[in-house]
Amino acid sequence: MLAQCKKRLFSENGMKIVNTLFLLSVFLPNPALKLCADVVWLAFLIYSIRTTRSKGLQVWYAVLCVLAGLLAGGSLYSLTCL
Repeated sequence: MLAQCKKRLFSENGMKIVNTLFLLSVFLPNPALKLCADVVWLAFLIYSIRTTRSKGLQVWYAVLCVLAGLLAGGSLYSLTCL
């Protein structure tokens, strides 16, 4: 099952999955869903860094990885401490 999820996330429709999770986290304000969306986005960005050949895009994806990590950390904090 994990291999099937990984295959779908890193396919052409992977960004659609990430966008759907973010829309769900906006309309259903649940910290666990927000954390899930941030972690999936982070995984997608890490995969994108490894597969792209452009140095400019690698830098941009790395900046977005930092942002996704901060958002995931904030979601984890709000889920556990609040």
